[in-house]
Amino acid sequence: MDCSSNLLLNLHRWASRQDENFTTEALAHLTEYLLRSAPEIGVRLLRELSSGFLSLSPGEAKNVEIKTQPSTADNDHGRPDMEISTSEYLIYVEVKVDAPFADDQISSYLDGLRAANTENTRLVLLTKNRPPDFGDQSITHLFWYDIGEFLQQELAGDIQEPTRCFVQQFLDFLRCRHLAFASVKSPLSEGIQNHMKEYGSESVLQTHIKSLQRLDIYPELKPLQNLLCLMGQAVTDVLPEDVQSQFDSGQHSGGWIGYNLGKMKYFFHVYYFEQPDFDQEAIVFSTYNRPIEKAAIPEGDGRIVISDGHEVWQNELDLDEDFFSFPANVQLEKIEEFLTESYKMGEKICQ
Repeated sequence: MDCSSNLLLNLHRWASRQDENFTTEALAHLTEYLLRSAPEIGVRLLRELSSGFLSLSPGEAKNVEIKTQPSTADNDHGRPDMEISTSEYLIYVEVKVDAPFADDQISSYLDGLRAANTENTRLVLLTKNRPPDFGDQSITHLFWYDIGEFLQQELAGDIQEPTRCFVQQFLDFLRCRHLAFASVKSPLSEGIQNHMKEYGSESVLQTHIKSLQRLDIYPELKPLQNLLCLMGQAVTDVLPEDVQSQFDSGQHSGGWIGYNLGKMKYFFHVYYFEQPDFDQEAIVFSTYNRPIEKAAIPEGDGRIVISDGHEVWQNELDLDEDFFSFPANVQLEKIEEFLTESYKMGEKICQ
């Protein structure tokens, strides 16, 4: 995937201050195109967007109207990012990339739906990060990576040009912005070895890496970057909101790259070793510079090791052949399960 040649990404650079509006318009354009030119895919996309709420036949695709920034009933309930409507259904889609929800934004949209005099209504929150629980059953939540996974599945089928080009371009746009993820298709060690052989002491891995984007230009490190993207999403999805996270790297223990959690309370990372026979494929969660209550650690749950002169508790998720065969959403689920369990144990055993 060459991000520099993606038309949407290049146009987005000129509209960076309208990030969510641009992303909404791109999604709306793709949806309208599919409903018109590939209706069987278009109605499946609507079903995905609405979590099954709007289920139409391809013949009904022509009855769907898509609007962006629509006026709500009585013009008194704000402007959702996107509206999907038929004669019997009305769906508002609120798109979020990084911005938080405004005060009363959701309640205002729900009021607008109730005032619309349409029997079947739904509010969809399409976000990068996990939203608050608004406690209303008429709200459906979807992550951007859910859309990415849906599009990837569609591309695996028999899609004709130019439809395939439109779908691939939007999917690449999401991936280049780390809103959707490619699955990790191959072990990490081979790519790291090839990178170290080519660059040696000039390798980016020999520097302090503070941004995941620094790996963009190294195709041999793409499996590592894809894994780190999934790990970053897991951090966002499962850890408490007050746990600060920062992308980081270091050179001790042969070199590591990942996420500094809670201002160095924990690290969630992978190791990359300089030795040419490096073959470890694992995600690591470790405590750091905190007293450990060893008696509270169940037998077989992680291990105590010395890292950078500190005694730490370390837990590992082995990435076996099965892991690399899974789609990205399943890989993410397994990483989230591991992180959830490891974080709970860390909070239990650290004083």
